[in-house]
Amino acid sequence: MPPPPTSSSVHVVVRLRPMNGMEKKHGTLPVVTASTQERTVTVIKGQGSRQARSAYAFDKVFTAFSTQEEVFDETLKPVISDVMNGYE
Repeated sequence: MPPPPTSSSVHVVVRLRPMNGMEKKHGTLPVVTASTQERTVTVIKGQGSRQARSAYAFDKVFTAFSTQEEVFDETLKPVISDVMNGYE
């Protein structure tokens, strides 16, 4: 698990998108999973016994179920606040 972000560093954030209509229509299986608690995204490549998983850590992870408001409040709102206050 990555260390908690500090206020003076660059934060790397990822948000998974929901499957689109065509993907759902064709029964496409998701190849990416996310853990907001562990702040990781896992990419699944291959099928069956030839399946390989690669995990990547981020400062913050948003799932396909996260709202625009949640993403804004936790990513941009603090930056905008700093800018408006003169970045002390």
